[in-house]
Amino acid sequence: MMCTLVLSARLGTPASMINELYGPRDVLVPKMPSLGLLLEEPLFGAYNQRMATINEKLTPNDAEYRPQIDFDIYRDQINAFKDKFIYKNMREVEDRDGMYVCFLLSKFLPPHLWS
Repeated sequence: MMCTLVLSARLGTPASMINELYGPRDVLVPKMPSLGLLLEEPLFGAYNQRMATINEKLTPNDAEYRPQIDFDIYRDQINAFKDKFIYKNMREVEDRDGMYVCFLLSKFLPPHLWS
């Protein structure tokens, strides 16, 4: 998905190409480097809604009670962890190896424009 967005932005690929990806025709889309791939925040709306219904007749002391999932109560700790261990590492790896830059140059620019 990300490569499709980058292709579209960097090469002017028409937005109609996205529809091609869901059709019967095989479309080759290169894979992007995994550096920077981060599941930022899973959504638990359906789970929380189901638990709210189940929990209506329960108290937090009941064995069947399930609290809703709420990341906001840990937002400061989550952000501090990401800054210290994830984003810092991503920057160091990219600065050292240049994986993303190499990917962009090799996939989207002809060699004579690499300078």
